[in-house]
Amino acid sequence: MQGRNANNREAQMKPSRHNLKLWAVILSAILIAATASCEHTSSIEQEYQEKWNSFAISLRAFLDEPGMSADKIAFSAMGDLYLVTLDGVETINLDYPVREITWSPDGNSLLLNLKQSGSNPYHDLVIVSGSDWSDRKYVQKRIAYCNGIDWSPDGKHIVYSCRPAESEWKRGIYIADKDGKNHKLLTSDGCQPTWSPDGSRIAFIGYQGGPKVEVIEPDNPNSRRTVYTLEDGSCDRETTNPSWFPDSRRLLVSNSIKQPSIQILDLDQDSASTSLDLTDQTGQVETSIVQAIALSDGRHIVYKLFYNEAGCKAISCYFEKLLLWNLADGTQKEISLHQGIYYLGDFDWWHALP
Repeated sequence: MQGRNANNREAQMKPSRHNLKLWAVILSAILIAATASCEHTSSIEQEYQEKWNSFAISLRAFLDEPGMSADKIAFSAMGDLYLVTLDGVETINLDYPVREITWSPDGNSLLLNLKQSGSNPYHDLVIVSGSDWSDRKYVQKRIAYCNGIDWSPDGKHIVYSCRPAESEWKRGIYIADKDGKNHKLLTSDGCQPTWSPDGSRIAFIGYQGGPKVEVIEPDNPNSRRTVYTLEDGSCDRETTNPSWFPDSRRLLVSNSIKQPSIQILDLDQDSASTSLDLTDQTGQVETSIVQAIALSDGRHIVYKLFYNEAGCKAISCYFEKLLLWNLADGTQKEISLHQGIYYLGDFDWWHALP
């Protein structure tokens, strides 16, 4: 009896030919589905890559503007980094997506804010340089939060708004050597810091008591003062960001929370003028986001619009475009991205001073 039970158990444990065939069919179906899914994902990624490359090539037309032959443009799209010059277009492969970009004053290096997503997201600040952009120097690693990076005009220091991972660090705006050493806390709140071309002031978005544009001297934390109060704003570079004109007196501020607009602040006169109301740019805007920078030639502004057709939430209804605005004659050049293909991330434009 005992032997017969053992034989029965042994027989039950042996898979039948029917079961083996069934499992083979199931595994085959799974493999086919996985392969098809990978091929579909790969084809989508390839389509996006081709369209972003096409956009980058079109962007070179901006460099054909008179007096702009030495310009370079860096932008991120879907986390990838693209460099555009008169010589062509380069794609720089990085470990993880690019969050923010800023050129060094000499145009030979890029300071990047890279964001690693996941259950414990963090940021790395890294400088890339070299003839093939393969040189990587990490300024800060595993920062818990970061919104805003910039160089000092002499290229020796950097400023960044972070909440570092180290417990002894406070959240705020920091200044450090370009290698990340000798960091010091400039102010305990604020974001999107940007250094004036003459090095005398740093502009940023303060949020104590409501969003506002503030300036501070890099060596004098007590010099902080408000220059303009925003109706609304955030620490996201794509919704509210200051940008200096080369005279270090005027400040360009874009705001897209409620009524998208570009404002030019005259810090000597404590005045602001609305230069461009972006709600009228498309005629059928439901949502509009702007990011704007003043170029170092003092004659041009580059800005980005993101919008969708009113009442439509499908991806085919979303649009982006990048515009180059000539302040002298008011003309604008435009590059529209492919319909439904977004998202154009951060961008920075380096211009060689004469």
